[in-house]
Amino acid sequence: MEAPTFYEAEVSCLTIGWLPVVNATKYEVQIKGGPDTDWRTITSEFTSCLLRKKNLLPATTYQFRLRAQDSAGFGEWSAPTTDLQTLPEGTQQLEAPQLQSADGVSLTIKWEAVPDATGYEVQFREQSKPEWTTAIASISSTAMRKKNLEERKAYLWRVKPSAPEAVSTKWAFSRIGGPFQVPTVSSTCVQLFGTGESLVTNMGHSVPLNTLAGKVVAIYCSASWCPPCKQFTPQLAHFYNAVKNEGHGFEVVFVSMDRDRASWLGYLNTMPWIAVDYDDAQTRQAIPQRYNVQGIPRLIVFGATGQMLEENAVQTPLTWQTWGCWQQGKSAGQA
Repeated sequence: MEAPTFYEAEVSCLTIGWLPVVNATKYEVQIKGGPDTDWRTITSEFTSCLLRKKNLLPATTYQFRLRAQDSAGFGEWSAPTTDLQTLPEGTQQLEAPQLQSADGVSLTIKWEAVPDATGYEVQFREQSKPEWTTAIASISSTAMRKKNLEERKAYLWRVKPSAPEAVSTKWAFSRIGGPFQVPTVSSTCVQLFGTGESLVTNMGHSVPLNTLAGKVVAIYCSASWCPPCKQFTPQLAHFYNAVKNEGHGFEVVFVSMDRDRASWLGYLNTMPWIAVDYDDAQTRQAIPQRYNVQGIPRLIVFGATGQMLEENAVQTPLTWQTWGCWQQGKSAGQA
């Protein structure tokens, strides 16, 4: 059995992990180091593959080994880990960074601010690989979007503040955040927009379909000739901008009921979101037919995995409470 791998260090804790053993029902884990000059069993009933050992001495070296049990009993001991060391006493660590938003090619993470920090170093790695990669050596904000990640893969993250030399606080990398997975486009969005070639901005730029991955998506059926639409659009735009400015995964797709391209484009220019290109008449007509749109404005909301949350959210209060429900995959009525 291969040696366990190092996961993270704290002042009084070390965390190790290992690949699951086929048919194993539990694991026995042993430690050596500090006051223990011989191997000592931590647990013989462990069922997970990630163990965080607490109550260790600061700045002290330890080793771990384990063996798996199946129906035939315990197997051979693994090779021991390399020497793993807890952090020195007084070392500070941030809490694990959190996922703020995700799409089909990127993850945005955030972390707590440190008053004296001059910047933050951000590192990430694939969950299945031990090597850390520096995403950015120094960033002044407390959030970062990492692009060009692979769809369906899960990534771990850690952050370390930089402080002026005059500040006595010593910082290590944070607790590890994640794994956070790069999401895939929901089957609903694929059914509605196909390859996404007809999604455009109000500047005429194409929008790839994978930008909708992992997001709450609202279909907005509307038209420039419709007075109630013109009344509702600014309300929706205010809500949309507020949610987006906080870094959340939300997108609105305008499906026009206008009678000509010039009217569509003029109306789209008042909107901050994307649209189905007016020239794609097949998609523009198929979506209202699919959801039996008899009147406008109509706002159909789907969760990040493609489930319908609101058949028509035009009368739904556009509040943070509503957004919280949508973000959790619930309708506003389930608050």
